[in-house]
Amino acid sequence: MASVASDERQIRIGGSEVGALFGAHDWLDEFGLWARKKQPHNAPPRPPSPRMLWGQFVEPALVRFYAYLTGRNAEYWNKPITDPARPYMIYTPDALVRGERRGVEAKIIAWDQRHKFGEGPQDIPEGYQLQCWYYMAGMDYDAWDLIAMIGDEPRLYTIHRDREVEASMLEYVAKWHERFILGDEHPPIGGSAAAHAYLQRAFPKHKRPDMRPATDQETVWLDALAQARIAQEYYTAERSRLEAQIKEAIAEREGLTFPRGKFTWRRCKDSVGTNWEPMALALLTSFVPEEERQALYKRYELITEGSRRIRFSHDALKEAKEEQAA
Repeated sequence: MASVASDERQIRIGGSEVGALFGAHDWLDEFGLWARKKQPHNAPPRPPSPRMLWGQFVEPALVRFYAYLTGRNAEYWNKPITDPARPYMIYTPDALVRGERRGVEAKIIAWDQRHKFGEGPQDIPEGYQLQCWYYMAGMDYDAWDLIAMIGDEPRLYTIHRDREVEASMLEYVAKWHERFILGDEHPPIGGSAAAHAYLQRAFPKHKRPDMRPATDQETVWLDALAQARIAQEYYTAERSRLEAQIKEAIAEREGLTFPRGKFTWRRCKDSVGTNWEPMALALLTSFVPEEERQALYKRYELITEGSRRIRFSHDALKEAKEEQAA
């Protein structure tokens, strides 16, 4: 294990990122990870959400709680580690257990994500399993505990090392790293927000006019997009109809329970705020002379740079709209 330079994260794959290579990350795909590593100016880091920040602040306390629950001597770690023999790998364990070949991953789980955590280690998000396997490979440990705090309920999962899965995972990560991080290729583009943000920054402008005939492959994509939009419109309308039907059935009750879940229709609390823009305009009109008002308009002028937007027409879309209207 070696000390970590400040730029190591930019050229290595972290434990929390490895799930992106296997379609097991909440918001990042392969292309988004590539853009983050290779094109950081085009794909700036995702700012931490309040949930993420809360998790970071509470992790040390959760590690202490893990030690209390298990009786193990867990030491909060949270320092990045690299392996000279694996130039693609960087990992940051939350905690290590002294006297055992065992690590700890601490997760604060939002209430609306609790359904992703079941009874056993096979019932947690795949990305977390991959993260623990990645850490075990790096540390050469036999087990990794994941403590998930859901509200006031701690759930403890033990992920055991699977060398066959590990070898397959590391082989894929190593080849991906060599090809896309050390090499000049990029992975196939995906549909993540990171991919769309990259494209918007990489190609912010266009020539006009500059249309060209679509290739055979591009025509296949366009036909598929038309069918996807038709299906989306159908299922959006069907969802709306079913929700309205269920709300009518609920009427003045709170909701419905059924063997596979529940459906509630509750009124949220009123919120009170200030509509600042019309308030400012009212004050300017009533109390600020015209000359000063124009100067203030100029001073606080806000220019939002235009972005490229999709405009898409297709015979199938037109036919679907005509059928709906008929």
